[in-house]
Amino acid sequence: KLTVPLEKVVSGTTVTIDRIPEDERELLEYFVANQVMPGIRALVKDAAPYRGVVTLNTGAGDVVVSYEVAQRIWVTPVGVPKVE
Repeated sequence: KLTVPLEKVVSGTTVTIDRIPEDERELLEYFVANQVMPGIRALVKDAAPYRGVVTLNTGAGDVVVSYEVAQRIWVTPVGVPKVE
């Protein structure tokens, strides 16, 4: 399977979250509270490099992360991979 950092995925792609950074407690709590966990499917709603953020929708709502954080979230595109 093709696993890539979230920062490489374009808007409109559905992904399965593979790995999240677990070394920062506050960040991990934010992910858990917003259902951003390995095995969860999410839609990359908006990948906006010019704003420096990626917006994910997990079904529980929108989750906004910086590109710095998105580099450390590994995902598998579902269906046709849309990678830059």
